[in-house]
Amino acid sequence: MKRTFYIFLILVIFQLKFIFAQNFIYNFNGLSIQPDTSVKIFQLSQNPALLNYDEDEELLYIKTSFSSSDEKLKRYFDPGKINFYRVRFSGKKKIGDNQIFKGIFEFNKLIRKNWNWIFSKDYASGNPFLLGDSSSGSSTFNGIYYNANYFNQIFENSSVGAGLEYFVDEGLKQVSPKPTSQHRNIKFTLGVNYSPLRLINLSLSGIVEDKKEEISYKEDESAVYREIILMKFRGIDYPIIVKKKTETRILYLNNYAISGDITFRPFNSFLFYSRINKGIEQTVSKEEITNPSNQGYFQNDYLNFEMKSEAFWTERLKTNLSFRFFNSSGWAKHPSFYSLLSEQEQSLSGITGNVFYRFNDKLSLNLGVGFGQFKFDLNDYYSNVLFSIKSQLFSLQTGLKFYFTNAISISTNFLIEKHSPISSKEFYENSGTYFLSFLKNDLDYFKTGFNRYNLSFLIMMQLFAGEVLFAMDYNYLKPVSSSVWNNVQNRNIKSFIEYRVKVY
Repeated sequence: MKRTFYIFLILVIFQLKFIFAQNFIYNFNGLSIQPDTSVKIFQLSQNPALLNYDEDEELLYIKTSFSSSDEKLKRYFDPGKINFYRVRFSGKKKIGDNQIFKGIFEFNKLIRKNWNWIFSKDYASGNPFLLGDSSSGSSTFNGIYYNANYFNQIFENSSVGAGLEYFVDEGLKQVSPKPTSQHRNIKFTLGVNYSPLRLINLSLSGIVEDKKEEISYKEDESAVYREIILMKFRGIDYPIIVKKKTETRILYLNNYAISGDITFRPFNSFLFYSRINKGIEQTVSKEEITNPSNQGYFQNDYLNFEMKSEAFWTERLKTNLSFRFFNSSGWAKHPSFYSLLSEQEQSLSGITGNVFYRFNDKLSLNLGVGFGQFKFDLNDYYSNVLFSIKSQLFSLQTGLKFYFTNAISISTNFLIEKHSPISSKEFYENSGTYFLSFLKNDLDYFKTGFNRYNLSFLIMMQLFAGEVLFAMDYNYLKPVSSSVWNNVQNRNIKSFIEYRVKVY
């Protein structure tokens, strides 16, 4: 038993948590390696038929959060500063022995400052058909988010579930020509779960998502004599320049995905979880409303596979082991000639592990190390730019949790990450004026290594007939060995206060 334990301990020195969307990672600053210490099945699967695995209790959750970032290491189209505010209400309720409801309602506000040219909110999704203008400044988006999940245990070994997400917001660029935008996202999830044996759960879910973005440029009476230059991008170079004051761009995105999950628990001290997710995103860009004209088609195919295990060796010692692979490939088609404008592909893989040890009833320690590899390839035929990069990611984390009393506890965590490009290739020629002025640095951005340092803490208190949580997270990023990005750094602060109380 002791020999087996040491072998396993050697294996679990790797732990990695990837934070990225289903689309392309155009902003490396959003690629993070951060160990987690548990397997949260419902949060991982998002299958409503697995809502019975949700760890939230039957409480009312009231949460307000704020984040602020100051970005110096960034692409030209990335905002220099970002502020995000959120007020969220959520709760869960069991009805009898077979049904569970869970809902979320949220108000949020996004402010992007020092944002150059682009006004497409999801500009980093990989879709090259973007619209912007020659101004730079701040943009504000005010939104409402709603999420509801329903679970029903129809048989002893079978369950079904359904989920609905709805999001709308309105955006305004606060500098002339002051374009406006409207976003509407609807996502429906249907899931089933079946247990052929008491030790095994098999689940399947399907997702249909519909998104729409409408950007409108109208006559700005406050700047009648100012020349307005609109920019219509089809690649990273050669934007179409239009000198007009009115324009409408509509983007339609459909996302279809299917996921499968396996949960295996042979005994209470061991859990194995695996998930595979396959999907396709289709984006169509059009202009004008009365007589819409096609501006381009973009398609993104993605695959996500992960395996996680959790083992309790003693009452004090717990280990986690995980592996993840993600691949995304997309291509863009010309709106008129049906020719291929660009191809893009990325892949990310990593093996991870974590060790958690509880010294006594008041103090526990967490240690984690992670390793991963990232690849990105871009063939922009429209701009005659070819680019590829391969990078390695490594992280080391340590954390403590201490109980002052049964009613007050504090958790702290310190994380060091290292992002190291190991090879890159690039080719471009006959580039346009706009490319030479700023987008050359964007290629250097992808080739820049950096170190990230993250310090966070969480305080939990029993207070006001409920529970109060206060958290703060500070993130510092520094480029390494870069002739372009010397003497710059990125800083990010996140915080939230949450109140949990039983009201039903």
